[in-house]
Amino acid sequence: MPAPISSLARQLQGISAKRAPIQSRHKASLLFDGHEAADIDRDTILTVGREGLLDLIQMNPLFGAFENSLFSDSLKDQDRMLLTKPENVVLDSQIERFLRMLSPYFLRKGAFKALEWLIRRFKINEMNVDAIMECILPYHETRHFVQFVRLLAIPSNSIFLFLQDSVQKSGVQLDRNLLVDKCIREPSLLKFLFDMMAKSSADGVTNSTLTSFMACMVIQYLDSKPSINDSDLRIVLPSLLDILRTTDVDRRAAGQMILAFLSTKVCLSSNAMTGLLDAVTVDATPALLRSSILCMVTVCQNQPKLKSFPKNVYQRLIQTEYVDIWVA
Repeated sequence: MPAPISSLARQLQGISAKRAPIQSRHKASLLFDGHEAADIDRDTILTVGREGLLDLIQMNPLFGAFENSLFSDSLKDQDRMLLTKPENVVLDSQIERFLRMLSPYFLRKGAFKALEWLIRRFKINEMNVDAIMECILPYHETRHFVQFVRLLAIPSNSIFLFLQDSVQKSGVQLDRNLLVDKCIREPSLLKFLFDMMAKSSADGVTNSTLTSFMACMVIQYLDSKPSINDSDLRIVLPSLLDILRTTDVDRRAAGQMILAFLSTKVCLSSNAMTGLLDAVTVDATPALLRSSILCMVTVCQNQPKLKSFPKNVYQRLIQTEYVDIWVA
């Protein structure tokens, strides 16, 4: 019987297995051929990444916060495979925030330059697949999306495993109908989409591309289902309430579109509708007044359990500036 492997030996084997791809003559790259990338040293890639970061800073000065973290000399020689779990948690948090901020600029040239460094130094294409998908999924119909997805090491238990056949092997853009179908078959994917919006909002990121993508996706999802069940509502309603209560005008308008369409597909309880209508009018602004009124009219026309218009919602509505113009 062979001698048992010591704890140290197991750790060394694990590190060796994880480092094997690094020693390959092929390196994942958004900017270069894989073999060409293997001949480019780390300092050069860092210079490229910093050029991209400077481009991003010109578009959004908040990217400057990453000059002394992800793009600093202090992390140039850091091997995340040797970091402790708490250290990796901190690194993941920085990477996730950066990718969330990057999403609105994903199609800009500077974005690919910055991402090239994160791929080389931190192996985000292997270690941060979900965070990358948060960043790039709104661009699923572009060649940039395909290019990045083909670099991902998608785990076998990932909700994005279907991309191996639909994108990685085929090399074609992800069709929205297929994405909607996957949401129907895998509710956790729908939950992931709503979480994308929530995390972006929590980080204070303005992302009109994400907002438009989400509105189209959710409405098509609801439209594709013969009936809306309780499982759907457990995912949709809490997230929809959060969207309706946000201070971002575009997100709230998207939430109103989703609510109006949802009201044509399912009959909700009076309490649920009162809560949703209340969210529509909380902190309503003149910019949202027209869409708010149209949303509420649609809801009232399609919800038989809503016997009367909620008094508190009415009181808040009539106090909104310019309301007399739209209801006259």
